[in-house]
Amino acid sequence: MHSCWNLESRALLENVASTLNDAIFDVAAQRCEALCNCISLILPYERKTFSESSNLLRASEFDALNQAAKQILNELSDEVPCSSTKTPILCLIDGFLDEQIDLQQSADLTYRIEALFKTLLNVLMGNPARRLACYGSLRRTEKNHHVVADIPGKWYQGTIKGFVFKWNNYPIFNADSDGAEIVVDVLESEALAENFERLDEFEGTDYQRNVVVVAVNDTLLFSNVYSGRVD
Repeated sequence: MHSCWNLESRALLENVASTLNDAIFDVAAQRCEALCNCISLILPYERKTFSESSNLLRASEFDALNQAAKQILNELSDEVPCSSTKTPILCLIDGFLDEQIDLQQSADLTYRIEALFKTLLNVLMGNPARRLACYGSLRRTEKNHHVVADIPGKWYQGTIKGFVFKWNNYPIFNADSDGAEIVVDVLESEALAENFERLDEFEGTDYQRNVVVVAVNDTLLFSNVYSGRVD
């Protein structure tokens, strides 16, 4: 289920995407807390698979994440008890949800926990960094498609919910779960992440890259999208 979701899960996923987007410009500790909240929303759907480390993470990846979590828990042994029936990562998440971890005590600890949660969240969300939903001039039939045309990958069509308006003669998308269904071309590519800096520069200051839920036939995916900047 980690890479595509039943349409009945849309409200949950939109909540997760919104929480993640709201956290982008926050300080590290607040962002880390928001990431944990995102994980806690998804994890009930994934707990069995995640705990067994099958169909979600390769064994080596699972072991590496748990080892990193175990090291952090050892430093927090007086604050976060860990049951032998839970993986270290689940103990760390539970410690956050129960407010047992003080992120203000160590910038290094905050950074390490945040990095761990980002990796986990990326896996649980089906690696959204591999996808870009294009609704405007980057679409396959539009004038700026050449900007993404050379990125290797596959294209398919989907829909996102929100509104599109014109600004400086270009369309700008704002996500809204009660909005219209907008047709998008989705690029899925392992090479997208290394191109985002270039694409961010191309889109300019009127846009910001956010995570959005894309409906593709009868499944839902997380994807990046360039939406209007809200400062």
